[in-house]
Amino acid sequence: MAGIDNQGVNLGLVNDVQNLDKLRQLGRTQQGEQQALRAAANQFEALFSQTLFQGMRKAGAELTKDNPMNSSYTEFYEGMLDQQRVSDMANKGGLGIADMVVKQLSPRTFQHSDGRTLRMPERTERVYKPYAEHLAEQKQLAEKLGKEIADTGSEGQQEPLQASQGHRHSRTIPPMGKLQTQAKSQDDYQDDGTPAFDSPREFVNRLMPLAKKAAEKLGLDPAVLVAQAALESGWGKRVIRNGDGEVTHNLFGIKADSRWDGQKAVVSTLEYEKGVASRQKAAFRSYESFEESFNDYVDFLTSGKRYQRALSSVDTPERYFDALQAAGYATDPHYARKLKQVLHSDAISQYTEMET
Repeated sequence: MAGIDNQGVNLGLVNDVQNLDKLRQLGRTQQGEQQALRAAANQFEALFSQTLFQGMRKAGAELTKDNPMNSSYTEFYEGMLDQQRVSDMANKGGLGIADMVVKQLSPRTFQHSDGRTLRMPERTERVYKPYAEHLAEQKQLAEKLGKEIADTGSEGQQEPLQASQGHRHSRTIPPMGKLQTQAKSQDDYQDDGTPAFDSPREFVNRLMPLAKKAAEKLGLDPAVLVAQAALESGWGKRVIRNGDGEVTHNLFGIKADSRWDGQKAVVSTLEYEKGVASRQKAAFRSYESFEESFNDYVDFLTSGKRYQRALSSVDTPERYFDALQAAGYATDPHYARKLKQVLHSDAISQYTEMET
């Protein structure tokens, strides 16, 4: 068996001791130097491929170790066969490692090609074209179906779907064609019941109107309330859920103590005691909407004397946060610092700058 690479270099059998001398002879001229580089790169790829073959041989040996036809002689000749086989594979293109080695060692000779493109253009087209055609067909089908449903809904022939009676929120699901043009409300949901906040900026934009109403009652900057809601709910991604999976709309992590006679959700929460965090079960208040959550936050702070110091510091957000932590609003020893960081985040800062 003999291997001839695409540069016309024939190194013959891998066990031929004259191969090294052939490479040395090629390297004496400028044209031969490039051919020698190609041949050496092929041999490097062959060494790499040989390790793959050896691994496969070892795996196969475990399955056939009781075969009487197996012997040390068989393994010896199989090893020689594998060496020649990987050499021929490298000379004919192989895994493409040789091409990369040549490009690295002779950058002026070979032009750069996009790493996302396969080495053979015809192979690239053959692999990706079916997927591109499939995606185009799916897009056309979706656009056609969406238009038909939108037209049907506008003519009144299709009644909107209603949420099941077991859910507390009876929401009307609009036709698909109208989803893109309909503005999102504060209580929009995804299919799994999670509030549909796609980004921190959207969280701020949609809750800021509610925050302004509540902040006006407290004399606070509405951005302060949004920052606290963002920290407690993970920008709306981790709003507490009831046992049946429904969202509680609890944006401020207010617990359901003996004073609360409404619905509640018992969940596992992270609490700190003497600076040590631990998981505990706790009951949290559940609301019908985010607006109720903001209103209850105002009532929670103003119904007793516990947060009077915080309410007297509303003119300075940093002092307000410090007073909340000092009053024991949260057990996290770094609660105030985290609130300040969220308040100065890009999502809230940019909104505040636009308002001013």
